[in-house]
Amino acid sequence: MNIKANKYKKQITFIIIAIVTFITLYATYFERHLIINKNISVPLEATGQDVLRIVQFSDTHLGKYFSLEQFKKVVEKINEQSPDLVVFTGDLFDVMSEYENPDAVIKALSKIEAKIGKIAIMGNRDFQKGEEYFVLSMNQAGFKVLRNESIKFSYKDHNIMVYGVNNWDIGLEQKELLDGIDSNNINLLLMHEPDVMNKFEKYPIDIAFAGHSHGGQVYLPFIGPIIKTNMCEDYLKGSYRLNNEKNTLFYVSSGIGNTKVPFRFFNIPEIILFDVTM
Repeated sequence: MNIKANKYKKQITFIIIAIVTFITLYATYFERHLIINKNISVPLEATGQDVLRIVQFSDTHLGKYFSLEQFKKVVEKINEQSPDLVVFTGDLFDVMSEYENPDAVIKALSKIEAKIGKIAIMGNRDFQKGEEYFVLSMNQAGFKVLRNESIKFSYKDHNIMVYGVNNWDIGLEQKELLDGIDSNNINLLLMHEPDVMNKFEKYPIDIAFAGHSHGGQVYLPFIGPIIKTNMCEDYLKGSYRLNNEKNTLFYVSSGIGNTKVPFRFFNIPEIILFDVTM
């Protein structure tokens, strides 16, 4: 009886070790090297004839765990979507001061194509060498950086307003950002930290975009993320609908790169295409 029991325990132990080994290898060497395209339809008008294509990408964290060659593939996939508007929701480098060739990243960014514009906001990592350094770099790549400000586009007789939140603790300027917002426009809001949405949920925003959370980076089925970072308590990953005037679609990207550890599990790097019918 003891012999059978010991044999059974050894089998269970072997299976557990095999599963843990497989998950570790998969999370380290496979999943984080993938990239998926998500396509989300957003019908703002049921009988609308015009479609605005928006691509969001976020949290590339170029550095130790995400290479320039991987990023170039992301650029290719973005361009394959033929976007009208591209939005980046922060954290370009993992440790900006340690990156050896930032100019090569800017060159790759400049190859992203968008018919009406490329917009970015700053993530917490983007402040490492100062705001002006990041803004200048993104400008060189053709991106407009919004720092508690907005920009207006005209697209097929529609007015599109894009609002960008600089960071979660800016204060008064941030609170006044959406004063005077016109609900007749197509209103888009960009932020880095998802829980910032709690400050703006009452406003007539059509679509809001965030990143920062990495979806927990390691996400266990039925359990959830191993670690939640700050400002991701209420919104972690994926689509949310807010109970407000426009029933705002809020999307929190799981991002593309990695930080701190080279693991991703149940959080495949993603770019997101929004087909907005107006």
